[in-house]
Amino acid sequence: MMTGKIEPPKWLERHEKHEFRRIIAARAALNAPVQAAEINTLADYVQSRTRIDHLTILAEKERTRGFTKDYLAATRAVEAAIATSRRLAIDLGLMATPTS
Repeated sequence: MMTGKIEPPKWLERHEKHEFRRIIAARAALNAPVQAAEINTLADYVQSRTRIDHLTILAEKERTRGFTKDYLAATRAVEAAIATSRRLAIDLGLMATPTS
């Protein structure tokens, strides 16, 4: 278990640092503090959520031009980013493992 304050990596954007700190606090409130080995996974998770936001905006812009190859590619990229985000969330204990 880590002691002391966990700072977000310097390379995260401002809003990503805010989300990083929010998750650190939420896990601490649940008596499941973030471990040292999870810091990079948490940073990756936060960045994946940002990537989903950016790709969704791109897909919506492409959709206005019709169902083109670019729209389909953007939609596939959104789906891949969501899958990555879910895997990281499970690794961090932020969501339950799906049952079959």
